[in-house]
Amino acid sequence: MFLLPKGEDNGSEGRSDGHPIILEGYKEKDFKALLKVMYPASNDAFLGTVFNLTKEEWIGVLDLSTRWGMKTIRNHAISKLSALELGSIEKIMLSRAHSVRKWFEEGAEDIVKAEGCPKMDDLLTLGLETGFRLLWIREQTAHTFPSLSLSSLKCNKCHSSMFTEKRACADASCNRVLLPDTLGCISVDRDANLQVHVQKLAGDSQLTGGVFLRVPLSNLSCGERRSHCPVESKSYSCPSCGSTVPEGEFLLGLRRSGGNGPTIKDVFGDELTELGLIDE
Repeated sequence: MFLLPKGEDNGSEGRSDGHPIILEGYKEKDFKALLKVMYPASNDAFLGTVFNLTKEEWIGVLDLSTRWGMKTIRNHAISKLSALELGSIEKIMLSRAHSVRKWFEEGAEDIVKAEGCPKMDDLLTLGLETGFRLLWIREQTAHTFPSLSLSSLKCNKCHSSMFTEKRACADASCNRVLLPDTLGCISVDRDANLQVHVQKLAGDSQLTGGVFLRVPLSNLSCGERRSHCPVESKSYSCPSCGSTVPEGEFLLGLRRSGGNGPTIKDVFGDELTELGLIDE
């Protein structure tokens, strides 16, 4: 542009402060942040504070480096932002704005696996379709445990069923009589912190590869009411070996389930592919 003939007023863009080069559609603060990365001040280099930018500045750097094809700077901005505390909603929004696939996957996984239900306003920020899809995945994967019965609760010594006789549900509002093999009479609290207990139990085709979960009775709920433990939370004697099993030492024999539900990749596959194209 500097080789073009000068106008009569000698006001070529970029030749003076009075006639700057105008970059339409870009923010001044983003451009300044980019210049900090491209041309760090000598003091910053001496003090070791090179690239000591704020989160908003790094977002600006990411925006411009993505638009202008500065791959090295883009990757550095992504690395810097990834090291900061980005919320799940923010990750998805930034991923869509700047084509960062991994942020979409991380943000979506956080929402799906979060302990509490996401806020309505947050889901609306992502759009109705995205919010609906995330809630659908969350619902499909929320109850990863298959239907359980009293006989699913095993002794931590001999792995035999702890309950072999019918008994009344401990939830006073339920009034059900639970049979040992009645599926669905027990549910496991979704947020229970369960420990994996690997023990091969030969010949039991109903168990998932000999893998048990050590579960406190307090983390079980009545399958009908979804509240209160269906058996009284205390120690019990094993009817097979006579061992006393403390309340927190029961083993849960998992029955085989038909799959783990849909994944983020299953539901958002096309969008994830598109978000990843820029880095191929």
